[in-house]
Amino acid sequence: MVWKTIDAINACKELDIHFPQTLEECKAAAAGFESISTSRVITNCVTVVDGFLLKIVTPAQSIVGNVRSYFSGHYQCYGVNVQAACDHVSRFQFIGVAGPGVLADNLAKKEVDLDKLIENLPTTYVAIADAAYTPSEHWVPVYSGADKRRAICDNFNYYASQLRIRIEMAFGLMTRKWGLFWRELSIDPRRLKDIVLCVAKLHNFCINERMRIAGVQDPVAEQGINGRGDNEATAEASGELEYEDRGFPGWSEIREEMAKRVEYLGLKRPGRTRN
Repeated sequence: MVWKTIDAINACKELDIHFPQTLEECKAAAAGFESISTSRVITNCVTVVDGFLLKIVTPAQSIVGNVRSYFSGHYQCYGVNVQAACDHVSRFQFIGVAGPGVLADNLAKKEVDLDKLIENLPTTYVAIADAAYTPSEHWVPVYSGADKRRAICDNFNYYASQLRIRIEMAFGLMTRKWGLFWRELSIDPRRLKDIVLCVAKLHNFCINERMRIAGVQDPVAEQGINGRGDNEATAEASGELEYEDRGFPGWSEIREEMAKRVEYLGLKRPGRTRN
């Protein structure tokens, strides 16, 4: 009965998750993020992206083959890498199981359609992500390594993180609301994608209903969700989090222009007195 319900929800077209692709859809998505950006400094972000480790019990070798690849050394548990993108009120625009837990986010994005969707965005529109992703003219991760010590980059990181935190908030809502994520999942790994998609659709439905019934514009912020439980994005925004320099190559001219816009408007990270 449970799986029949899950399959029925996933088959429901009215609950489909949609990623903005047309120019009009991108304009609408960017307007949403602009509305929550201080001084409307960021005007071209259509989505924010991050990865999430979905914890699972040790998978059977007969099903997955390389069991060790599912073990995350960072989290010290077995799991799968889930890549997701959301809008300015933390509704999922995309979600997909990318691969085993050992897979880094920068590689995981290429295992699902998300990378292609973002690289095919109309000119000037971008996705904001954390420092694990490689910069491009559509991927705009926060600065890391030596770059983030430059005032112009550090200031940009703060205002970019005001938007990026929305994907952390989406994960926070998902893991707090749905009890099956409170412990390691013990199901056939081949059906994990169905579970994840089902929960994401219900997550979006709940946000839409809250907005419709209560008439609120930002239902996620009203619930005080900061992230997945580790307050990572909040720490980043406050300057408490130090990213390691992961050494990914890549240059993004559009990210440089976005950082210059922050500088042009005279915006600084709170507490910073000079550039």
